[in-house]
Amino acid sequence: MATKRERLDSLTAKIRGNIDVGASVDPAVVGSLAHMDAEIAANQAAIAAITAIAANQRTESQKAELAVRRQMLALQRVVKVSIRNDIVDSRYGLFLDGSRVRSSDLNGSE
Repeated sequence: MATKRERLDSLTAKIRGNIDVGASVDPAVVGSLAHMDAEIAANQAAIAAITAIAANQRTESQKAELAVRRQMLALQRVVKVSIRNDIVDSRYGLFLDGSRVRSSDLNGSE
């Protein structure tokens, strides 16, 4: 018999598969996720360029830019996950942990 963790992992994989299917048929979502991927890749490249410089040789401007870009990268990743979670909430009425969305959550009740 599968453990609770194995069942949860299986359900999560199925939900993520549904998200990918849902996203693939919605051009707005595909475009939004592609745009986020491009922004993340550009930011990662800029971070890599700065980190290629030895830490003790970076200018104060480079150090500040690196800190800002790292924060931006973290935010971009959160936004991308949020977009994917919104797909689940709106299309499938499921949270990624497998629980159901309550109608009061969808209707914005107090």
